[in-house]
Amino acid sequence: MSNIALKYQFEQWITTLESSSLSEIQKKFLNLLINYFDTIFPLGINGGARAKKIGWLIENNHETLPTVFPNLNSQRTNSERFSRIDELVIGPFRGFATKESFVFDKKYTFMYGPNGSGKSSFCEGLEYALLDSIAEAESKRIRLGTYIQNTQNSYSVRPKVYGMDEKKQKVEVPANSAIYRFSFVEKNRIDGFARITATTASNQKDRIATLFGLDAFSDFVDKFTDNFDSRYITLINQKEENFKTEAQKIELSEKRVIQIDADMGNHVESAETLINEVAKEGVSSLNDLKNYLVGEDDVSGIINDLHEKKAENIPDNLKFYTIDLLFFAVSKIWADLGILTTELERLWNISSEVNYKNLYSAIDSIAQDATTDKSICPACKTFIANVFVNPFENAASELAKLGELSALQNRIEELGSSLSKQVRKASSINIKEINTLKETISNQDRKVPEFTEFDYISIATIENWKVRLEKELVDIEKEFQNTESLYTDLHNYNATLQQRRAEKNTIDASLRKYQGFKARYDDIVATKKTLTEQKDELQTEIKNFYATNESKLQEIKEQKEKIEINKQYLEAYGDLISKLKTYRNNLPAQLAEGLSDRVRDYYNTINGHDPDFEKLGWLSLPTAPEQKISISFLGDGRPHDALLILSEGHIKVLGLSILLAKAVKENLGFLIFDDIVNAIDDDHRGGIAELLLSHPDLKDRQHIITCHGPDFINKLEHKLGASTASKEVRSYRFVPPDSVEERGVRISVGDSKHYLLIAQEALERDNRKDVASNCRRAMESISEQLWIKLGKTRNINLTVKMRAPRNSPDLSTVVDSLIKEVKVIDGLQELHNELKELKEKYPWSLLNKGVHEQGNLPEFDRKDVSDLLILVLSIEKKVSAVK
Repeated sequence: MSNIALKYQFEQWITTLESSSLSEIQKKFLNLLINYFDTIFPLGINGGARAKKIGWLIENNHETLPTVFPNLNSQRTNSERFSRIDELVIGPFRGFATKESFVFDKKYTFMYGPNGSGKSSFCEGLEYALLDSIAEAESKRIRLGTYIQNTQNSYSVRPKVYGMDEKKQKVEVPANSAIYRFSFVEKNRIDGFARITATTASNQKDRIATLFGLDAFSDFVDKFTDNFDSRYITLINQKEENFKTEAQKIELSEKRVIQIDADMGNHVESAETLINEVAKEGVSSLNDLKNYLVGEDDVSGIINDLHEKKAENIPDNLKFYTIDLLFFAVSKIWADLGILTTELERLWNISSEVNYKNLYSAIDSIAQDATTDKSICPACKTFIANVFVNPFENAASELAKLGELSALQNRIEELGSSLSKQVRKASSINIKEINTLKETISNQDRKVPEFTEFDYISIATIENWKVRLEKELVDIEKEFQNTESLYTDLHNYNATLQQRRAEKNTIDASLRKYQGFKARYDDIVATKKTLTEQKDELQTEIKNFYATNESKLQEIKEQKEKIEINKQYLEAYGDLISKLKTYRNNLPAQLAEGLSDRVRDYYNTINGHDPDFEKLGWLSLPTAPEQKISISFLGDGRPHDALLILSEGHIKVLGLSILLAKAVKENLGFLIFDDIVNAIDDDHRGGIAELLLSHPDLKDRQHIITCHGPDFINKLEHKLGASTASKEVRSYRFVPPDSVEERGVRISVGDSKHYLLIAQEALERDNRKDVASNCRRAMESISEQLWIKLGKTRNINLTVKMRAPRNSPDLSTVVDSLIKEVKVIDGLQELHNELKELKEKYPWSLLNKGVHEQGNLPEFDRKDVSDLLILVLSIEKKVSAVK
């Protein structure tokens, strides 16, 4: 299978893909494989040659590869199909040193010759002309140009096959592997089918692949490695690797910038959370929060307020008894003033009675003096017994009264002194405290009038202040008639103090709370400052890095983009090559689809002389890769694995039957058999002849059959019958290599006309050597024809020479013997003369020089070779007329 045939089979796989399901990269990859098929095709897996080339092609052609489904322009099966071929023109090519023409103007063309005689060169010429490939060259891994070169000429000419187009014009048949590949039925394929082990379904699949000539395609597919990786395509950014340390550092910086942005975002959230927790109207930003907490001057704000409140000395509650004390003091003053008034009245009364205190005191002192006379009145000297009132008793009584007066005076003095003190105290303490209290509690009532302070001097001065005091007491009492507002204000004031004390008790908690807010604020601000400074520093570093490494980074970026694309190709490769291998695995079963019944029929026909129990009842070819070829025998329905139970000879027959069934299914008009009988044992050759010549599927097709010897050809001609064979068979015999004098294919065709036509065409091209060589080949055929004709009418015996056993007779001795025989036959005198003329030294030397490289002979003269051709044409005409 040539690269063109392979490409066609490859394209056949592509047509099975669903375009809409393919990515752009997959389409690009398919276009790459198509566009560079001839480059990829010869490369194998050794050293990763194909994979490396594919990787190189991807990296160097990605941009220009189409993203559309491949436009498949190779040969297609819907091109013009020729149902028969009419001629092969070949040479120089392989063993053909000169140009030869094979005419296929009959239904059957039979060709035979021993090994090395040129049969393979002939079949390969047809193969190359029709398929554009030669399987043998591919299997031996020989470049086609080298394989087809003729060693004598050191060059080759592409063989051409001709046929008749729809207008019955002779045209060259274009090579088309898709159409004609199953026209060839080759011994090697049949042998290969029989040789491969058949222990597994996979082995049997390989047998069918070999039979259908898919080995090359399978081998081509296998050379796509399953491990297409970084060894073959760039997947590692080496520039990036070399730059890794620097890049990682800057990458960390970039990540840090991103993290900083995230952290700053988090701090924004933290700030919002803090502001929400503070929940102070008018505080909506960090600046507002700062002013609220510590003020613009950092020493005010709520925290400072709390500190001040914490340091504040809150007075004790004002006592309600201050008012009570004033009431008590006023009441006491009133009471003592009342007592004073009463005592003063008593004093005045007692004072009027007790006016002789000194007298009474003197008398009492006399009475107390033991030395005085107590019997007489000390004043009047009247005897005590005679006085109306005892002066001593009276003085004692009056002195007693006088003591009471003195006590009263003392009490009055005490009261006066006490009142002085009480007034002073009430005025300086109680009233002032009340007024101070009223000011403290912001009572709106008038102040309590103050007493006029006085010092107690004597009873005689009491009246100086007593009246004033009474009046001031009245005024004070008047002010104290309604104390409800004072009590209310005092209660409220004390409540306020209590609240302030309670607040003070909570100041520590509040202070801790707001100090916590402040600490969080400070942390947010400090962190923001730190993050901002870090970010600015990192961004400067990053900016400088990119500025310094701009070109290097651009190269790395481009390489990275390229690698990303390569990764897509890697995925596309894995997916598509997997599908290709699946297609390859399924292909033998696809090609064998629908052939089972026909294969069984052909197999039974070839084995027609076997007993019925050796014939097949049914046969099933694989329809999936995991299946085997299954058969049953007539009269026994049990299934069997065909390739395990059949003999090698029967397996070969099975292989031939499959090839013929495929050719018939493809509706091919001509079949080319390359020495197939050499692959089949003698017992089945009659069955093959029966199948090819008598079966309705095959008998009307054109057959070109080559084989090793004449036995099978004779069998075919016998099967056809003499009459049919004479009309429908053209035979060619390849001359054994040891029968020719130099390297090259020599053919005995039984008809000289085609060689003479070639000689005439060579003369027109002025190719004088080809004229001489084809005249000689024509003479070989003419001599054989004349020998045959004379043998049929006369009992002649020619004396000839042979250079070696099994060689053809030497042409010179054949012509010499024919000259002797013709000489004595009436009516053949002119033929005798022309044969003798041909045997003259110079003409015969021209014949020899046409096929031998003899340096001692002169160059060809155009007139000489023209005369030689005219002479041979004349001889051919006269031999044709012999009865």
